[in-house]
Amino acid sequence: MQEVFEKILKELDKLSIAKKAVEIVKQIATEYNNGWISIEKKQPEPFDNVFICTKEGGRAIAHRCPNQASERYYDLHSSAIDNVIAWQPLPEPYEQKGE
Repeated sequence: MQEVFEKILKELDKLSIAKKAVEIVKQIATEYNNGWISIEKKQPEPFDNVFICTKEGGRAIAHRCPNQASERYYDLHSSAIDNVIAWQPLPEPYEQKGE
């Protein structure tokens, strides 16, 4: 999602009348916390791999396991991750266009 905002900003910055639009897009990106969703507001679906961020600033691909008493998150190696504060959905897989 961040790449989309950056592409939009580059294109809008080329136009002199778009200076205000650039400010608006930056404000919207900030309001949406660059795509991060607080786990206090919304939890990802159980077992869906998502990009997570910890209180300490660590990031990983992980999934939520609701069967545990503490609803822990586990990375792709099944290691528990503590202090998860936010998450983002993973982007869609790359699709090669016809060649």
